[in-house]
Amino acid sequence: MTETASNYFVFLILPAIFIALWTYIILYNRSIRKRIEQIEASGRHLTCAEEGISLVTLEKEQAGHTGSIF
Repeated sequence: MTETASNYFVFLILPAIFIALWTYIILYNRSIRKRIEQIEASGRHLTCAEEGISLVTLEKEQAGHTGSIF
């Protein structure tokens, strides 16, 4: 790689990738927190271990599918 191409990659491409990844992480985290707040507002309290399971369970209940998946 030439020095110009190396500088271009280090000072433009890598920061752009870094910014894009962190933007995605922040926005995804906000949507998850918003969904957890909706669940807790309905009178349920979630522990860390139950958050993912409760999200799926609540969505199934809202869709009318309350049976076992096994």
